[in-house]
Amino acid sequence: MIKLQAGDIFCVAPPVGKEFFVARSIAAISARHELDGACQASHAGIITNADGDTFEALSRCYMRQYNVLQTYAGCRLLIARHIDMTPAAFEKGFSAVSHLEGRAYPFWRLALFARSPLLAKWIHFKKGVCSENTFQVLSACNLRRFLSGGLINYWWGVAPAHVEDAARGWDVFDVIHDTFNLEEDCHVRF
Repeated sequence: MIKLQAGDIFCVAPPVGKEFFVARSIAAISARHELDGACQASHAGIITNADGDTFEALSRCYMRQYNVLQTYAGCRLLIARHIDMTPAAFEKGFSAVSHLEGRAYPFWRLALFARSPLLAKWIHFKKGVCSENTFQVLSACNLRRFLSGGLINYWWGVAPAHVEDAARGWDVFDVIHDTFNLEEDCHVRF
């Protein structure tokens, strides 16, 4: 059984061959701007408690979801935990985005990402996409980017591919669940 905790981050992608247009587009655009040219993730979010409930920017609004493992059953799912995440740090970080709950999703930002993440980084109006919100929480928690580096101090322009790369490649994250190589049926429509 996977033990989740508040502050765990996740990224998700539909199974190979079952991606919908938006998920394929997000992954393709993200891959175009990544150094390694690869991206599987098309969505990201933050886990808010040990039951696996999440806070996500979804297709209509910012909202809380229930149990990430059930909601994304069959999808390719990566969950990681920052080694410095504590309940107090999570509360501080979550307060940076919790006021967005129920507010409309900023669709117009997707066009900025399609053009360039730099545009998305510099043109914003206090509401980010799913991956930006995930990094905004990490930044507000005052967490380290690397064991020997400075703090995570950015979130604007962060795409799901960056969340995936950070979870896998940064030495401050432990991967606690990874099904990105499985090809199961996913019931969630992206």
